[in-house]
Amino acid sequence: MEANEININYEKDDITMNKEDYQIELCQDGRFAATFDTANLLIKILQNTDYRPFIFNKKKNFRNENEFEESVEIDKTIAYFKIRDDFSIDKLYDHDPPPFDGNSEKKSIDDFGERNDYIPNIQQNLENLEIIINKNTYINPDNEINQKYCQNSQCKFLFVYSNSEPETKTNVQFINTFAHLANKLNRTLVLTNVGTSRIDSCNKFPFEFYYNIDYLKEKFPNLSLISQDNFQFWTNERIEKPNFHYLHLSSSSSSTSSSSNSSNDVPIVEDIQLDNDGGDINCLKNFEMNYNNFNPYQKILFRSDLLLKSSYRKNISKFLISNLKNSNSEILLIKNEINKEIFPSHNNNNNNNNNTTTTTTTLSNPYSDSINHETWKINVALEPFVAIYWKMIDINDSKILSDCAKKLINTLKILKENIHYNNIYLATDYPVSLDFIQSSSSSYSFSYRQTRHYRRAIHLLNTTMTINTWYSLNAFDKIIRRKENLEEFKGKGITNILDKLVCTSSDYFITAPSECTLKSSNNFIKDIINVREKLYYDYDNQKIQNIISKW
Repeated sequence: MEANEININYEKDDITMNKEDYQIELCQDGRFAATFDTANLLIKILQNTDYRPFIFNKKKNFRNENEFEESVEIDKTIAYFKIRDDFSIDKLYDHDPPPFDGNSEKKSIDDFGERNDYIPNIQQNLENLEIIINKNTYINPDNEINQKYCQNSQCKFLFVYSNSEPETKTNVQFINTFAHLANKLNRTLVLTNVGTSRIDSCNKFPFEFYYNIDYLKEKFPNLSLISQDNFQFWTNERIEKPNFHYLHLSSSSSSTSSSSNSSNDVPIVEDIQLDNDGGDINCLKNFEMNYNNFNPYQKILFRSDLLLKSSYRKNISKFLISNLKNSNSEILLIKNEINKEIFPSHNNNNNNNNNTTTTTTTLSNPYSDSINHETWKINVALEPFVAIYWKMIDINDSKILSDCAKKLINTLKILKENIHYNNIYLATDYPVSLDFIQSSSSSYSFSYRQTRHYRRAIHLLNTTMTINTWYSLNAFDKIIRRKENLEEFKGKGITNILDKLVCTSSDYFITAPSECTLKSSNNFIKDIINVREKLYYDYDNQKIQNIISKW
C-alpha cells in the first residue's frame, strides 16, 4: 500500500456527541446532494435516483417540463463518513446514520471545546473540500451522463456545425470527408441538422430527413453516431461544460499558400480569435459548451488548386489525422468552407459486392427512405418517361425563353416518334408550386421570377403537352401542408433531391442547351450523369436509353 493511500474500514455505527446541525449543498442538475452535520463533522452524499433536475429557469429546461412538476426526493445514500478537523477522513460508515446520544452532548463540549470555533473554518473550506473516499465510492456525475450518450465514461465528438456548400456537394463531403475523419480519430460523429439543401446546425430537420443513416453505417461500420438533438442534450446536461477545439477549414489560392508556407503540401494553420460566448454564430448558443479563452481556435487553409490531386489530398489527410488524433478536446467544432473532398477516394470492400444486386432503376444512394419512396412512386406512375432538367432562373437573356420552350417541344415530338415514352417529368428551378408558395405568409419575393417571359415559356409547355412535376404528382403530400415546413418547399430543399433522383432513374434524360440556361458549373447534372453512366455501362440497365442529351 502506498504511503499516501487512505486505509479506512467501514464501521456499523457510532455515537454522535452533539445534536445535529446540517448544511445542505445541491448539485447543479439535481443528481446529487451533500449534507454536512457541522456539529459532528459528518458528511453524507445522496443520489437523486429518478434523475429529475431542479428547475431554476424553465426557459433552460430542454426536456418535457410536465415531467418535473412533482417534488424530487433524494433518498439514496452513496457515501457516509466522518472527517477530522484537518478535513481528512476519520471514519466511513455503512449507510445507516449513527445514533445520537443526548447525554453525551455536554461531554462533547467539555472535551472538544466550543464547536462554533470550528464552524467558520469549515464553512470557508466547503467549496474547496475534495472528497476522495476510494475509487469504488466516488462517482463523477458527468461520467454517468457520458455513459448515457456515448456508452463510455468519456465522450469525444466531431461536430460540423456549419457547411457552406449546397446539398449536391454536401453529402459527398459529409460522408467521404467528415465521417471518414471521425472514424480515423475514433470520435463520435454528430449528425448535423439539414434543411434548404444545406447541412447546418441552425436547420430544424434531423439528418435522416435527407440522408439514410444505414448507408453511413454500412460505409463505416465502426463509426459511432449521435443526432444533433442528443448532442445538444448532452451539452445541456453536463455539469462541467465540455471544452472544444475550433477548426475553420477554408481554401487559399496558390499565391497565398506559396507566400506563407514553404511546403505546398502542408496546409497553413493560423490561430484566430472568435467571440468566446458562442453568440448567435450558427446557433451555437443552443449548445452549452465551455466558451473560455483556453479553447484553441484555428483556421486551416488548403490549396484550392491542388485539392483535385490525389497525392495532395493524401498528404493533407495524414496531416489532419496526425495533428488531431491526440487532441484531448471533447469536441472538434468544425466550420467547413471547402467545396471538394479532403481525403483521397476510398472504397468500402464490404459494399462492392452488394451493389451488384441493386435494382435496375437506381443504385444504392445516401438519401433517406422517404425520398427514395417518393422517387419510386413517381417512376411507377410515369414509366416509361422522359425527364427534363431546365435551370432557367437568372438566365442572361430571359427574352429567349419562349424560343427555348419551342425547341424543347419539337425535340419531345421527335423523341416520341423514335422512342416509346408515356410521360414527361420537368425538374426546374422555376417555382412549379407557385400557387402554394403565394398562399403562404412568407415575405420571400418571387416577383422577378414571374415576368412574362418565364410565364410564357411555361405556358407553351403546359398547353402543348402534359408536364408532370413533383408538385403535380403530390410528392411529400403528408408533410408539405404543415405550416412549419413551408420554407423547405419554396426552393432548393428536399424537392431538389427528389428531382435529381427522378431524373437519374428516367428512361431518357435531356437538358437545356447552353443558350437556354445559366452558364455555370452544375453539380446537379454531374451527379445525374455519374450514376446514369454506371447504370448504363456497368450494370447494363435496359431501362436507361441515354446518359444525357440536349434539345
